[in-house]
Amino acid sequence: MADKAKRAALIGYDCLIPKRLEAMLAQGGLEHFRAFMNEGSFIPEGYNLPTVTPPSWATICTGAYPRTHGVEDYYYYHEGRSLDYKETTQAFGSDIMTAETIWDAWDKNGKKCVVVNYPMSWPSHMKNGVMIMGQGLSPAETRWPLHGNEHKEFLASESVISTEFYPMGVQGAFDDAKGWKNLPECDEPLEMVVNMAFKECVEPVEGQTWYCLAWESGDDGYDRIALCPEKDYSKAFFTIKLGEWSEPVQHDFTIKADGRTEKGVFRCKLMQLSDDAEEFKLYISGIAGRIGFVAPPEAADQIDFSKHITANDIGLVAFLHGIIDTDTVCELVEFHSAWLWNTVESLLKANPDWDLFYMHSHPIDWFYHGWLSELDSKDPEIRARA
Repeated sequence: MADKAKRAALIGYDCLIPKRLEAMLAQGGLEHFRAFMNEGSFIPEGYNLPTVTPPSWATICTGAYPRTHGVEDYYYYHEGRSLDYKETTQAFGSDIMTAETIWDAWDKNGKKCVVVNYPMSWPSHMKNGVMIMGQGLSPAETRWPLHGNEHKEFLASESVISTEFYPMGVQGAFDDAKGWKNLPECDEPLEMVVNMAFKECVEPVEGQTWYCLAWESGDDGYDRIALCPEKDYSKAFFTIKLGEWSEPVQHDFTIKADGRTEKGVFRCKLMQLSDDAEEFKLYISGIAGRIGFVAPPEAADQIDFSKHITANDIGLVAFLHGIIDTDTVCELVEFHSAWLWNTVESLLKANPDWDLFYMHSHPIDWFYHGWLSELDSKDPEIRARA
């Protein structure tokens, strides 16, 4: 008889359809999935009703049916509020759970549990374990107890700077660059003054004035963009051309309530720049913070947050608004996964005595929301790409 396992790990993928996974495995590849299935457990037919996100994940971490664990639907109805879904809350708060989670049970028995981005896990009630906020679909975001589809992030959600209007961004126009220091060698540089208002912040963040600088590196029109916190090119966050991502930018942001400064990390991609700079679109990822979503708070010191962005919702909202394309969404998935892996690897190395590890990943479900209809397209090219 094999020895009993000394520790347990569950890695959950929202909306990973077993038949589709099995079909891909039959084609080859996916060796890590294959190893987990061969050496661990794979349960393709385990489910509860209703088969929506909060009740399902609550069942997986408690072993209880929805009527027992208290999470009976995607939306939670607050007593005294209207029954309109806009007055409900997405059911992601751990305090509504009426059954004990596996990590709370293990924690009471002195075991060390590491829980990363697991829905309905936050706030943490553990004394020995480490938790990365799971109060929504993405890490470092909360949907509880907000209204309807509202969500907030540490530090802010994605945005865009454009010559067109988008509800989630800043609209502006280029004019002659004036009063700059250390300009690159070029003719007729242009500037755009950008009054950034950071949105969907858990704690509201003070706005900042940034500056876009555009210039020609050759004779074919405007082809370079720099984003700067002041009119000094030597202090630019980055310089990029069409289709390029910036490297991760670490910058200081001020919290309105008490004036404290927090470090945040973001990346940008230049989605559009015409030769005359009349058409311009710069996508700005969500701003990834480093405090407020880790329990205990000092465990945040075990993680280097300076090189990764959360890329929450993998840019699905920006995609639906026509700001970014499918390829950019796929790149954001890579960034999102890199943030998760950096966090997981850091915590498991810093806590080698861990006994139980639980995590959840959501991009597959976002892809179904964004592209499921295209899987049934009558156009074979669209269908194949989807």
